[in-house]
Amino acid sequence: MLCRLACLLVAAPSCFAWVSDDIPWFDQYKTVTEMYRLPNGRMMRLPLRLHSHETVLTGSADLEKVKQDFEDEYYTPVSVGGKAAVQIWLNNFTDTDCGSDDTRNPYLETWTSTWVTPKDQPLELPHESDFSYIVADPKALIWIHRVICADAPGLPTETNDPALGAILGGHNVWGFPKSPVKAKIAYNYSEDGASVTFEAQHMGRIMGVGPYTYVPSIKAAVKLPETEPHHQALPINIRTPADAVVGGPLNMFQQVRFGEAFNTTQYLAPWDPASDSLQLGSDDYYSSVLKKWRFEPKVKMHSDDFQIVAFKPSNWVAAPASPVVV
Repeated sequence: MLCRLACLLVAAPSCFAWVSDDIPWFDQYKTVTEMYRLPNGRMMRLPLRLHSHETVLTGSADLEKVKQDFEDEYYTPVSVGGKAAVQIWLNNFTDTDCGSDDTRNPYLETWTSTWVTPKDQPLELPHESDFSYIVADPKALIWIHRVICADAPGLPTETNDPALGAILGGHNVWGFPKSPVKAKIAYNYSEDGASVTFEAQHMGRIMGVGPYTYVPSIKAAVKLPETEPHHQALPINIRTPADAVVGGPLNMFQQVRFGEAFNTTQYLAPWDPASDSLQLGSDDYYSSVLKKWRFEPKVKMHSDDFQIVAFKPSNWVAAPASPVVV
């Protein structure tokens, strides 16, 4: 019931107060440390706060295929039993700092990420179970490879556009490889609250030919892990190192590193083809990468109370006390 209620709030947005007024964990990040002026003139506060429902698919990918997309990078994918470990995040942001002050700013999004290390520090981990693809080694960095965003259903964007704020802020502050073209995304729970469906359309070509138009990008139907008899509940309340995340490919926007904080309880269970499904498009910005990498889901995660904070990139370094003038 709470899941469906949150979705209704997204579908019929109003000028509610920022959700941190209801969630004490966000109180520690109320103070604005800096502001960033976006290209459209709007201001984005730092640190950035986001509250969401999340469904995350973790799995394996062809390591050599993934490495092909890292030939010009300073980083290389982590190996887990000879495979790359990849995640698909299906995000229903119920509130963010990506829009006007003192209002809820929802939007929908999906991103593809993997784990990397600097190329001179390759990391090879064993595959002990499919949960090994959730890489927890402290030497591994999170790498964001593709992102598409969409308006929340029913949200008027004439005067406040959280999805656009997320795209511009993602590009200019954190270097996220977000497509500048908005997707069309739906994130819905079943009537009995036992499953979630996610469907996104983005710019591509039908069967690889013809003009670019909105085509199916990714579609998933997932039985909620917490309804499975042998699920795991994993409480998380952590703050990463200041440079734990790499914003994205070097030559796409800008490449920076930054830290995040998370607070949630994750519910995890093995992927079950009998109850779970994933379909990928063929020629759009987002799904073409997953198909090329030959992604196979292995573990599913769900949370309806995911709290995230993203901090200023660590690339900006204060000048030394006694700078040398040359």
